[in-house]
Amino acid sequence: MTPRIRGRDAELDAIDARLRAVGDGTGGILVLAGAPGAGKSTLLNEVLRRAGLMGVEVYSGVADPAAQIIPLHPLLDALLHHPRSPLDAGEVRRLSQLPDQRFWLLQELQDRLETAAMSGPLVVSIDDLQWADPATLAAVGVLPPRLAAHAILWVFTVRHTNPAPVLRRTVDRLCEAGAERLVLRALDDAAVVEVAQDVLAATPGEDVLDVVRRAHGQPFLLVELLRGLLDEGLVSRDNGTLKLNGPELPQRFRDSITAQLDRLSDPARNLVEMASVLSRSFSVEQLAELLQIPVPELVAPLREVLRAELLVESGSALRFRHDLIREAVDTNLPTALGDALRRRAVDVMLVHGAPPAEVAALVLTIARTGDLASADLLARASAELAHAAPADAAHLAARALELTPYGRPERAARIVSAMSLFAAAGAVQEARHLADTELNGAVEPVDEATARLKLAWLSMQYSGHDVVEQTRRALTLPELPAALSIELWALQSHGYAMSGDPRKGGAPAERALHESARSGDPDSRVAALTAAMGDALVRGRRVDALRLSEEAVALRPFQRSARDVWVPHCWRSLLLAGLARIDEAIELSDAGLSESRREGPAANARVWMMCRARYLWAAGRLDESQAEAEAILEMTDDLGPGGYVTEIAHYLLGRIGLRTGDRVLLSRAAREARRMASEESGLLRQHGLWLSALVTDANSASSSDAPAVELAAEAFAPFWSDRPQLVSARQHDDGVAFARLAVDHGRREAAESVVERMAQRAADDPDFPYLAAAALHSRALLEGDVTDMRDALALYEGTPYVLQQADAYVDAACMVGATHPADAVEYLERALSAYSAAGAERDAARARKALGDLGVRRRRTSPPGRGWSGLTSSELKVVRVVAAGATNREAADELFLSPHTVSSHLRHAFTKLRIRSRVELARMVAEQDGANRAPGRSDPGVL
Repeated sequence: MTPRIRGRDAELDAIDARLRAVGDGTGGILVLAGAPGAGKSTLLNEVLRRAGLMGVEVYSGVADPAAQIIPLHPLLDALLHHPRSPLDAGEVRRLSQLPDQRFWLLQELQDRLETAAMSGPLVVSIDDLQWADPATLAAVGVLPPRLAAHAILWVFTVRHTNPAPVLRRTVDRLCEAGAERLVLRALDDAAVVEVAQDVLAATPGEDVLDVVRRAHGQPFLLVELLRGLLDEGLVSRDNGTLKLNGPELPQRFRDSITAQLDRLSDPARNLVEMASVLSRSFSVEQLAELLQIPVPELVAPLREVLRAELLVESGSALRFRHDLIREAVDTNLPTALGDALRRRAVDVMLVHGAPPAEVAALVLTIARTGDLASADLLARASAELAHAAPADAAHLAARALELTPYGRPERAARIVSAMSLFAAAGAVQEARHLADTELNGAVEPVDEATARLKLAWLSMQYSGHDVVEQTRRALTLPELPAALSIELWALQSHGYAMSGDPRKGGAPAERALHESARSGDPDSRVAALTAAMGDALVRGRRVDALRLSEEAVALRPFQRSARDVWVPHCWRSLLLAGLARIDEAIELSDAGLSESRREGPAANARVWMMCRARYLWAAGRLDESQAEAEAILEMTDDLGPGGYVTEIAHYLLGRIGLRTGDRVLLSRAAREARRMASEESGLLRQHGLWLSALVTDANSASSSDAPAVELAAEAFAPFWSDRPQLVSARQHDDGVAFARLAVDHGRREAAESVVERMAQRAADDPDFPYLAAAALHSRALLEGDVTDMRDALALYEGTPYVLQQADAYVDAACMVGATHPADAVEYLERALSAYSAAGAERDAARARKALGDLGVRRRRTSPPGRGWSGLTSSELKVVRVVAAGATNREAADELFLSPHTVSSHLRHAFTKLRIRSRVELARMVAEQDGANRAPGRSDPGVL
């Protein structure tokens, strides 16, 4: 018979409500928090029991402090070791060998849980979340919110005393996602009486209750006290009531764990102390091996320990009756003895085939400087974890380096390993620190140059200046292989572009191109071609840039590697977008995204999504661009910080908010723009200044406000800042917006030089009419020239920049409104149509107001943003595929998107439809389809 849970009625009511909801198809999150011994695990077991009685599939895992180095350990343990596991063990093993392992495993976990939830409701739980590894905490922070629309109830227990920062962030994220946090307080007096009656199986007298209250309502201590009263015969029955036989307290309650150990025989005490350094559960065979005695000799001491209830049986394994006992035993071990026991445990585990990563947590507690065996083991554990958890691997590698004395032959390799892992984890400061303090002359020139190249790749996401510096220092090293030198020159050229001074990138690009022609190496040649392509574009040699891109793409089948930086068709897509061939750029990005999702590396998918977001923005497909940009930010949880890619996503979301009037996007844009404007990278700083100028102008109450113009002028101050660049998300028409801003604020002179430079660029490139259109547009704004404006409108015809063309129509209407009102109305009608089609509601409102000033009333025709009619075409496509039973990954495959983009579209759709679950979505789609097929209405499927 299952004992009753006492004193937790409110918590049980909340649990029952959540279980009923998940049974009806609505997911949820429960966090059971409390101090050690508060009864969290007991309450969790009650949740799982009640779920099982309802027929809900239950997957439960337990975090183990001994497994804190093993990525996703409790989550995979819960899902894999189940009779009806939703995971394929072989696929998990395959994904575990891939680069960016965590990314692919999270994708697999999400997809498999989605599939399982479609067959029926699930409960997924992790006990003692405070012991979980970082990868599990990251997964717990993202999977429940992403799967919120499914019938999955997530339940976690966690100690709320002194939580680590990473644990606090995880719990905060869960609460932000709607988690219900139940804090288990001390039991009240009525509950204490009920627990006493349950354990004693009789009515306790007042004297017994007076003693019992000394546990202060703490469940663990309360039960310890009550069992001690019974086991030690300190109570007796008197007319159906239990009374105390004397004033003494039970020995087990009065004694510390140390005192309880002292009462054990030496073999039993040794057994308990050895068990305290093992995993949460362990076998008799492991104990015998560690104690170096035959299994039969364990019978007597093990029976003694079980009688003392320090250990209990759990299936075929053993475990401590409570974590508090285990922690007390471990804490009371003398340091020397504890270290000796851990060393013995490490040796035995390794002999029995445990991988280094599994014993690394133990090694970290015992390793001291000069301990070469521990250093070697941590280095091997770091190598094992490099794909799965590069940040954890980096810290293990750094510790291995600390333990390795100067002069040891292993030290040079460990410097490079630690630095490379910090670079892979995006830990730029740690990687730079190692480069500055450890590299100089300590390793072979080729190894140092390779390490600096990896750091330069990382810095491409953060600091163009650091890219230039790292590649410069690497290129001063002697006897570098030609391929390595070429890649360094190519990356240096991109570094100059990132730093905001692309002119200086010409020399290293030319050197790389020249040397790569001699080397005949496809990888080196592609690297050189991409650098030369960017330099040709910024210098206005578009025909040369196209030729170079075609050569690079043709070499791709011969590349031995597909590093993030040297993906030739990605660079070609950026070039095509800069040449107004947006449809071709989108087509390339679609293909690139599909390929990167199949073959990786995962970071390439994020780069392609950034490209796609840029192209969709340029084409005026705002909702699709927004979904893509939001998906990029969501991928930060899977892949770590995205640096430049993430910053461009923030920039695009800000620009979209300025078009749509979305207050959330605008608020975030103001914050992110200020941060970007303070960046070290010249290119990111220019993006931040420009976005700040636009947001400031949008929020200005008066046209006399100066900050917007000053910010814009600073953004455009560098002579080359308005040139087209592969790495920049700013477009040719930003000069037009600058001219408009300056004129509106009475600062015509501020934009004169930029307008002149635009005119010169258009003259230099007569084959690209969109440049001439932008140049004439900006000149017309500056001079108030109607003829130039009409010529600009003619040149805009046929270009893919529909929103920029609409802006030109509004500008033209303002110029001719007083003299040719009919023309002004026509221009505004065209602009309004384009804005409405794109969902640019803030711009559309401006056009409607201008029409109203001319006596023409136009009601809003764009979707109201709520209900079925508020869904965009992209959201409708995703909604219909998902409502038909597809997982996010299946929908992504069908629609040529990323699963994160599908998630973003669904999030927007759920908000508009005011629903929370896929069950509601399927019902709503069925109702909508039924209404469409009602008598007198056309069947859209027939049309």
